[in-house]
Amino acid sequence: MIGCTVALRFEDGVQEIYQLLGAWDGDPERNWLSYKTRLGEAVYGHKVGSRLTVPGNRVCVLESVRPLPSDVLDELD
Repeated sequence: MIGCTVALRFEDGVQEIYQLLGAWDGDPERNWLSYKTRLGEAVYGHKVGSRLTVPGNRVCVLESVRPLPSDVLDELD
């Protein structure tokens, strides 16, 4: 699941969207996560619908997994 866009839905209804990327591609200000970060590790390997506990003991559901947008792919090349 590295190289994808993931959407997390938290218990308060807030949705957060991240790009899950390789070890050296993270940019937290842009919600680009290395799969080696604590949040990346919490999400990595789970399926849509999985209930997760992420850093800060926040509970969420992995709502969707989609391909990376073309603009992100262009920047990573």
